[in-house]
Amino acid sequence: AVLEARGVRGAADVALANVRCEARSSAGAGGGVGSRHAGASLDAAEAGALEAILRALEATGDAPPPPRPASELLGDGRAKTGCTALDALLGGGLRRGALTELCGGSATGKTQLAMLAAAAAAARGASVVYVDSANSFSARRMAQLLAGVRNGGRAPQPPQTAPAADAERRAESSALSSVALFRVHSAHEAIALLDEVLVATSNASAEGTLADDGAQGSQEDPNSGPPPEADALSSFFSRLELVVVDSAGALLAPVLGAGSGQGHAVMAQMEAAMKRLASCRGSTKVSVLCTNHVVGGGGGAGGGDSAPGQTQNPALGMSWRRAPAVRVRLDRDEVQEATLCALEPRALPGDAASDGGAPTRVALRIGRFAIA
Repeated sequence: AVLEARGVRGAADVALANVRCEARSSAGAGGGVGSRHAGASLDAAEAGALEAILRALEATGDAPPPPRPASELLGDGRAKTGCTALDALLGGGLRRGALTELCGGSATGKTQLAMLAAAAAAARGASVVYVDSANSFSARRMAQLLAGVRNGGRAPQPPQTAPAADAERRAESSALSSVALFRVHSAHEAIALLDEVLVATSNASAEGTLADDGAQGSQEDPNSGPPPEADALSSFFSRLELVVVDSAGALLAPVLGAGSGQGHAVMAQMEAAMKRLASCRGSTKVSVLCTNHVVGGGGGAGGGDSAPGQTQNPALGMSWRRAPAVRVRLDRDEVQEATLCALEPRALPGDAASDGGAPTRVALRIGRFAIA
């Protein structure tokens, strides 16, 4: 209780307090040479850099996130998915700072819509982390969807000249390089990866803030900066806008069905990792999109779709039901040869069904270059 009264809630707070004390001591000494740390004292720039890094590390610590005023939530905005009908269903697109789930049976378009959202983000210059657990990601398909997004859902026209063709290839290569693919084979691998992405994103955000603060008249040796690889990595994570996990159900179903009693703890860790990543930055939130399959009966862990005629429920059971802020249910309509998308009744205020003029159900057809 004494530590909490002093604002100390975890190891990161203790380290941060030490750095601040060091910075004050250095400032009081005029940046001179002291006796600490082998005679070296932190100057203001070094202390600011350490404090920025520790602020980034706080995101992965045990301290709860700081409170946010309600007025700030209005600026979280939406991230377009590349599908106009789905964006309308979602009230404008994927919610930033929140977890959205695409849930449905086999061949309902879950991976297609996830890849389309990634292509739309890459087309507008954002970075995407795509976590693939079922080897379902296709670079060729991503290139097709990207071409469709850049051409408004229409098939791209062949370039008329060689320079135009070269420019088209460079633009496509640049956009595809904005999608980082990670293949994982277990829930534990996915959780570790999401935590690494969180640290990298937080560090990139802190470095950007520090660079902005130090850009005022600072004369540094141009060869003293980080290597080009580090700059490229920092640039990628500073532009991160979307994280896709395909599929959360496939990763968590084995640990829930193992009977070890640890399954629900792993599921809680996965949910926490996704939500920490979604809210890791201040005003520029990250959208997290995951996919999930359906099972018959009570919606337990399961490992696949239900048999014909059975009631289909989202996998992972009731414990996972409240994990996504928004859940989109996908069903295949063979008569219309389309995928029917609908929001679950628990839609939050401002999400589709709660808005008077927004649709509650849309039919999507998956084409070569677009989903509409």
